[in-house]
Amino acid sequence: MTPDENISHAQPITQLRLRDIAYPTLLGLVIPGSMSVAAAGFVEAHWPGSLSGNGQILHTGLTIASLYLISFLIIRWWVIGRRRIGWASVGFRVVPARWYLIPFALLCIWWAVSYATYRAIGVWDGTMAFERDALMPVTPEFWIALVLMISVGPIAGLFEETLFWGLIHQWVRIRAAKWTAIFASSVLFAFVHFNFLFPGGLGGMVMSFEIFLMGVALAYIFEQCGSLWPGITLHAINNIGVVAYLMAT
Repeated sequence: MTPDENISHAQPITQLRLRDIAYPTLLGLVIPGSMSVAAAGFVEAHWPGSLSGNGQILHTGLTIASLYLISFLIIRWWVIGRRRIGWASVGFRVVPARWYLIPFALLCIWWAVSYATYRAIGVWDGTMAFERDALMPVTPEFWIALVLMISVGPIAGLFEETLFWGLIHQWVRIRAAKWTAIFASSVLFAFVHFNFLFPGGLGGMVMSFEIFLMGVALAYIFEQCGSLWPGITLHAINNIGVVAYLMAT
């Protein structure tokens, strides 16, 4: 590993540049989200049931989520281009293939251990039922299923990795030690996945802790290689794998 590949040894992004990215990025969270909610509220108010009735929740949620995430990414890319900030400085750097292959092998082990753990404590069936109800309350058509996979896969992966590790982790890393930044960003990562608390009981606790551990793993990968691409790839593979399993069972 060369020093340039490791964020711990690489020159961190300056606080000024981080603010240049952070403020418009946060606006990218607020503005698209507010517009999406307002548009959905307007349509539902004037055409009751058009979004919430007859199984339309899934279609509506996917549409809003896709527009929301794409808007965020466009704003972020525009800011980086206008501010003339190097892509490598915010985590988009090329790394050797081992940074994809080794984490992917670990992800496969993660899946096996997770499956065995959920089975051992007797919450696998309940957890999968919860996931299925949350993601696809009705059996999706082909194109809806495709949009769902794209939304929760590469788009969500790119969105969450750039937000939590490319922005929040780097902000904490400037001010604190490596593991402080890893744990802080991972806690926030787990917190926004609050929906995993809904099953309650042991299943909800295990799901929440698993999300936190996943955050630690993704943050550690970014810390070690200094690139968001391996994490984005793993994030997409994991989410698509979950959706594919739910559709197949």
